[in-house]
Amino acid sequence: MLKLNEFLFNYYSGMIYAYVVLILIFIMESNMIKHKKYFKMAALSAVLFCSTGANAASLQNGDFSSGFNSWGGATLEEDPDDAFNSILTNVTPSTAPNFSITSDDKAKLTTTYDTNGIFAVDLFQEFTVQSLSSPLNTLTLGFDYTAVLDDVDDEWLVQLGTMAYYYTDADSLSGNILFDITSYAGQNVDLLFSLSNNAGGDDSLTIDNIEITQSQSASPVPEPASIFLLGAGLFAMRRKFS
Repeated sequence: MLKLNEFLFNYYSGMIYAYVVLILIFIMESNMIKHKKYFKMAALSAVLFCSTGANAASLQNGDFSSGFNSWGGATLEEDPDDAFNSILTNVTPSTAPNFSITSDDKAKLTTTYDTNGIFAVDLFQEFTVQSLSSPLNTLTLGFDYTAVLDDVDDEWLVQLGTMAYYYTDADSLSGNILFDITSYAGQNVDLLFSLSNNAGGDDSLTIDNIEITQSQSASPVPEPASIFLLGAGLFAMRRKFS
């Protein structure tokens, strides 16, 4: 009986120890993901803060037919001496290994965390949004994309000024996106595309055909009551001058 109790004690003690280890591993992995996201947000702020703020030209080379001309880049890598610290590096996309132009002239961002610790890649451009030719017009930012994400914690974003949209592997991984940016007409802004590998293997984001389109809005159609009043006014004028 004593041996049985000792066996049960050792068995359950081992089980409790195993559960504690699993919980600790889960907490560590969760914290690592949270730290990556924290440093990612800090990096985005640093990239946007470093923009010149001077008057810039309109959006340039949105189809990447001239490679990465007019575009800037940055990478975020894990500090080899401190897993909870990250290193932000501004790079030239045309010469950095995490940026490439595909055979059909698309810009491709790729993380290389498994190779050298780079878990986030940013592509950005500062420019001036065109002014409205009419107060009723609207401005739309559009682009094509293909994202390859292998974990639910991986994400990519597009940000214009203070307007940011995040996407994960739960979203559609390819297609065309359109945003109403009318409120930024005539303003200097930063357009940022960012890929973040928060867990799992390396990821990629391909973008192309970035353009801003101004649409002319038709004059508002009068409501029926307004039409009646307008007709009555014209009829009164006709009687007055007849």
